[in-house]
Amino acid sequence: VEREKQLHDLIREKDRVIRERDLKMKIKEREIEELRVSFHQVKANTVENRHLEEEVRALREKSDTDSKRISTLKKDLSIMLEEHQTFINEVEEDIGLQSKKVESLQQSLQESREKNE
Repeated sequence: VEREKQLHDLIREKDRVIRERDLKMKIKEREIEELRVSFHQVKANTVENRHLEEEVRALREKSDTDSKRISTLKKDLSIMLEEHQTFINEVEEDIGLQSKKVESLQQSLQESREKNE
């Protein structure tokens, strides 16, 4: 009877050790799965970060190109404005000269009329 009890206790102890081992294995399997998921997230984030870095680089290049283009356009516009202002000034001078000629002709015409009267 004592031997049976010892045998029964040993069987229970063996079952307990097996349950503990199974529980530890399940815990380790969960940890491994969590690490696997975490690894995939890190990998996905790394790919996304590379993609975003490429987009940022492309946008910076476009910004630099646009800035250079804007600078060129500003210079061109400034030159055009100067040329336009010069043209306006020349036209105003011509108008002034033409006005003086018209006044002179009107005055001559008036004097001529006065003499003929």
